Parts: sequence; structure tokens; C-alpha cells
Amino acid sequence: MDKKASASFLEYGDSKGFTEIFNTFYIPLVAYIMQYTGDRSEAEDIAQNSFVKLWEKRGELQIKTSLKSYLYSTAYNLFVDRYWQHKKTLNYAEQLREEALEEVTQLSEADLIQQLEVLEKAIDELPAKCRRIFLLNKKEGLTYKEVARQLNISVKTVESQMRIALIKLRERLKDYPLVMALILNKRL
Repeated sequence: MDKKASASFLEYGDSKGFTEIFNTFYIPLVAYIMQYTGDRSEAEDIAQNSFVKLWEKRGELQIKTSLKSYLYSTAYNLFVDRYWQHKKTLNYAEQLREEALEEVTQLSEADLIQQLEVLEKAIDELPAKCRRIFLLNKKEGLTYKEVARQLNISVKTVESQMRIALIKLRERLKDYPLVMALILNKRL
């Protein structure tokens, strides 16, 4: 990489310099993050977000070591943030499952059937694309990557649609913790 391009970007926020920095560091940064994620799509997302941060902070950057170190540190920190967010989500889901298990032991068969009907109706009310993605993941047991491949869409679209589905279902089923625990389970 041309040191002038790097200096030009850091000093003036030059887009040509940024492009050269991106072309030089993107692939190695993805490879570095893949060591942590084990998932190319997630590693690419983190690498791209690292460059977004670099671009957004271009006017205020005070890089003490090297641009490469800055990018790698940014990517690692983004990975750690995602890891803890994922862990927090898993802990919340586990807590809901435990509460639901406690509740299910107190439900009659008729109540259980009624709650499952509520779940089916709530799923049917999801927008068509959202419902299809949700059912492929939850009912068919496909991973986000497999759903994306099957529907010829990006993993990001699957994640976004699943987030929408869970928000709508959580809203619709707030009085049914057992049903929510079923939703958060890997498969319905």
C-alpha cells in the first residue's frame, strides 16, 4: 500500500486513499476475524463494519500505532461486542425456557392446545416473506446460511427478517411465556 494514500486519507479523508486502504486490508482482515467467528459471512460483516468506523471517524482519528493495528483492533472489538450480545441473548432465552417449563407443569392439556393455536395464528399473521424465513429456520431447522442459500437472499436479510418476526411475535405473545419459549427454541 502506498504510504501517501494512507497519509492522504488520514489527513484529508481522501476517498481514493480509503479505497486503497480497503483493497489492501479487507481480505486479510476477513481472514483474521474468521479465526474467531468460524463464519465467513460474519467475518466479512465485521470487517466491513471496521471500515465503516474508519470512514466515519476519519476526521478525528489519532492513530498511535499503525493503520493496520487500528483496523485489526477495531475488528476484534466488534467481534467481542457481538459475542457478548449473543451470549446475553442466549442467557435471556434460557431464562425464558426455564420459566416456561415451570409454567407448563401447571397447564392443563386444553390450555396447552389453546396456547399452541395462539402461536400458529401469530405465525400466520407475519408478513409472507418473514413467515417463510421464520418457518424454514424454526420448523425446518435450517440455519440462517441455509435459509439464505435456499431463498437466494443474503444472510443479513434472513437475520433482519428473523428479527422482525421475533419482535412481532414477542409483541403478540407477551401473555404467553410458554409459547415464547417454544419460539426461542431451535425448532418448533
